[in-house]
Amino acid sequence: MLINSVERNAGVDFWVGRINAGTGAGKINVYDNAAKDTLLATMTYNTSSHTAGGVEGTEGAGTQSATDGKAWIRLTVAVEDLTPVAAGTAGYVEVVDSDNTLRQAGSPGLAGSGEFLELSTLTIATTVAVKVTNGFLSVPAGAL
Repeated sequence: MLINSVERNAGVDFWVGRINAGTGAGKINVYDNAAKDTLLATMTYNTSSHTAGGVEGTEGAGTQSATDGKAWIRLTVAVEDLTPVAAGTAGYVEVVDSDNTLRQAGSPGLAGSGEFLELSTLTIATTVAVKVTNGFLSVPAGAL
């Protein structure tokens, strides 16, 4: 079944709202693997975590075109750096609300990889901030 643009955008907006739910701002946690053996870095969103669905993004790696069913991550100087707490290779990422309820998870990638969260490096060192270079939530046309 294909989902029309209005519904895809509404679906993305729903998930963005879930990330922004809770008692404060949502967070991104970067782990070494899906077993979450080691938390490598964390980032707290400022206010709204993403653009609205189907809206052009201008706060990531340049300007991202308006794409139906896609919400671009909002990056600001205050929140684009992950604070490393341990060294290791990033292999798993969780997006949680402020109450640590899981909202999205997957593998991180480098800039241009197309992963839902792109980092400046996958090799995390405690002495170097890691930048989130781009990211998005999406609802594909054939999601149902």
